[in-house]
Amino acid sequence: MNAEVSIPSGIAFGTKALVVPGLASAFTHSGYIRGVHEGNNYRWIKRGEAIGRLDIDGTESGGFFADLFGSNTHTAFVKSPVSGLLLHNSYTDAPEYSLKDWNTAAHPPLAALALLLPEGEPSPESGKYVFGDACRLVDQMRHYYLKASRYWTLEAMDNDRISALIDLQLNMQPRIFDASPKWDDYFREARIQKPALRPYLKHLP
Repeated sequence: MNAEVSIPSGIAFGTKALVVPGLASAFTHSGYIRGVHEGNNYRWIKRGEAIGRLDIDGTESGGFFADLFGSNTHTAFVKSPVSGLLLHNSYTDAPEYSLKDWNTAAHPPLAALALLLPEGEPSPESGKYVFGDACRLVDQMRHYYLKASRYWTLEAMDNDRISALIDLQLNMQPRIFDASPKWDDYFREARIQKPALRPYLKHLP
């Protein structure tokens, strides 16, 4: 392993990048969507490693006294569908309209978390794998979504709306695109910030 950049021995990167959809913005009705790698550019990410998180404050029952005396932050992580080199490291929420077009988009979306794929990387995991834990948390804490938002001027959702959002999210698939020219600026920056990456990126612009 290259200790400076934590890339396993024998890894050679190809010319493809994978992008991961954000969590639906509607989930912020009663939760917070955060990244976990901001400020940690160009590091090796393992398949299954956390790349984002959803936090929901409250209790599983949602009762007044339970919330008053026993409220905690419940956290679920969004998992990486592949192993690769982290390029765009920010993980955020995504408008619902963008998710509806995600699986058929012809071009890489803006500001989506992206990883440079190694040669021979197996097929990415599905949306159910990537978002399963976060969607289970929303389902577990749906009683908060059935009320007006505690944080924003958002009305209560109904069960059908919550279930439709969960289904939409679970059906969002990671997408693979040509890494160049979309991420050329990232490759140039990576060579400057982490010179140990230069041998890995010499085939890229």
